[in-house]
Amino acid sequence: MKCKWIALLLCSVTALLCTGCDTESGHNDFMEETTEATEETEEQIPESIPPVPELVRPTEAPEVQPETQDATETETAPQVSGLAGSIWLGKMEKDDTERFFLFYDETNGSYIQQQDGEGMGFTYAVQGDTAVFHIGDTTSQMSAQIFWAGSQNAALKWEDGSVEELTWVRSDPAAAFPFYNNNALCEMAQTYYEALNDMRPEATAIANQDGTIAIWLYEEVNGVKLDCDWYTIDRYTAKGFNRIHEAIDLTQPGVVPQESLPVSTLPSETAAPTEPTETLPLR
Repeated sequence: MKCKWIALLLCSVTALLCTGCDTESGHNDFMEETTEATEETEEQIPESIPPVPELVRPTEAPEVQPETQDATETETAPQVSGLAGSIWLGKMEKDDTERFFLFYDETNGSYIQQQDGEGMGFTYAVQGDTAVFHIGDTTSQMSAQIFWAGSQNAALKWEDGSVEELTWVRSDPAAAFPFYNNNALCEMAQTYYEALNDMRPEATAIANQDGTIAIWLYEEVNGVKLDCDWYTIDRYTAKGFNRIHEAIDLTQPGVVPQESLPVSTLPSETAAPTEPTETLPLR
């Protein structure tokens, strides 16, 4: 009986030892399979993730476009109203000829030549940075690009490539606008000089950079032009000074020039006219 029990015990131990071997062997096989699977997965990861696309910033975002257009319209509006309701002095770059633009509103205006006081009415329309003019009663039109350099300075580049600089003069173009054109100033200068010197010279007028008019008085002898005097005159008051800086007033011929210089400024909007030439705009 004792021997039988011992035999059973030995069999149980042997079976247990064999089971442990199988368990360890199975565990090792699982770890090897897991490691191989992990290595295989790591090798496949780079192939399974798509490459990151290169980011390119769009040149024009659709959602931003309306804001850009609104900003452009906002910037254009003050420039259009800056022309309308004002008088501007235009000066051509190529030959320094001048004329006044009277923009009564945003569709109607007229211009007056500084040289002779002649003028003509026009209609105009501004779209963006382009102005289209219809001069007089003709159906033809002229267009020009507008370039702004502040609220009181601009330039018109016409279709033929010529450039006309604009300088703001005053508001309220519908009110009387007195100024002395170049032809009238030359005649006044001749009369003024003749009253003092008993000789009537020839006269030529040109515009100075500061807005005044320079009048050259000369006498032609045997084809040679001899200087008589130079007058620098305010086109709005006909006052100024001669070449030795004596004060003169062309509206008072015969009055001896004074040593002190007058204060020459553009007329204010409330200034009373001082016997201007006929320069009211043609509408």
